[in-house]
Amino acid sequence: PRDSIRRQRQMCIRDRDNTPTAAKLASFSAEAQGEAVLLEWETATELDNLGFNVYRSGAMEGERVQLNGALIPAQNPGTPLGATYSFLDETAEPGVTYYYWLEDVDANGAAAVHGPVSGQATALRRLLLARPRYAPAAPGLQSR
Repeated sequence: PRDSIRRQRQMCIRDRDNTPTAAKLASFSAEAQGEAVLLEWETATELDNLGFNVYRSGAMEGERVQLNGALIPAQNPGTPLGATYSFLDETAEPGVTYYYWLEDVDANGAAAVHGPVSGQATALRRLLLARPRYAPAAPGLQSR
């Protein structure tokens, strides 16, 4: 059992100081969702995980801006269970490629950053359907 626990700890994602963090990330993706970018991620475990922050930049090496106002809470804190999450970036400008990072924060204050993934919102074209207007029938034609 001790070796099993040790292996699980070693498999945890580590932050910049090589400290294990609370969440093990299984996936992280970004895709266009109309005029927004949908971020989705899944955790394999959430031991002592408090939650997540989402960051965005217009360049891979550019300044990162936090998009969420408050920590996105973990769904299964303190358990070996994972969960799925999503975040919709409705402030993305259509046609601009953005880079996104995900930060998980644990109960001890340790944080790990994952990413980047990139996404681009698409401009939706709204089609206005022309309504037929009444026009009198041309001479010699009958309207039905």
